[in-house]
Amino acid sequence: MLLQLMGGSAGNAINQIYELLLNKHNVKLNFNQKLKMFSNYVIIYNMSKSVNEITKKSDKNLIPIVNSIKNRKNNKVNRFTKIFNFINKDFIKKVSTMDKDYTINNNCTGCGICKEVCPVKNIEIINKKPQFNHYCENCIACIQYCPQKAINYKNATQNRSRYTNPEISYKELSERNNT
Repeated sequence: MLLQLMGGSAGNAINQIYELLLNKHNVKLNFNQKLKMFSNYVIIYNMSKSVNEITKKSDKNLIPIVNSIKNRKNNKVNRFTKIFNFINKDFIKKVSTMDKDYTINNNCTGCGICKEVCPVKNIEIINKKPQFNHYCENCIACIQYCPQKAINYKNATQNRSRYTNPEISYKELSERNNT
């Protein structure tokens, strides 16, 4: 079973999970469903002004998916392996060093929230500024949680809205990253 939460695109998630489960655990997916959500990948998208409305619609659309899962429905798992594997190979090669294109503007106060929310401990604070160690997973939590909007990607994100889940504080995220 797999539920894909997606904003702009589900990308290669289905292929990666399908292959991991099959190759590592000999488990074949028998159910796949997509749930349209808002896009929060600030590197590519600006946050929609209607996040709350989109979330309400997603919540409503989730109900029949949950019922299908409860009733153990099966469906064909559509995979676009050739297309996405081709696109994904290039992205995977670049992802860990994408942080070399992160910029820190003068708004940075050295608060360290970016370091706390990084799940792979890719950030150090040196001279009150974040330094990236180039083993980034591109989750962009550092960009999203920066209270000063000081961390940006190629300065393309400077004027874009940021999103953090209102039910998860940076302190809770930090605690989970350190367990």
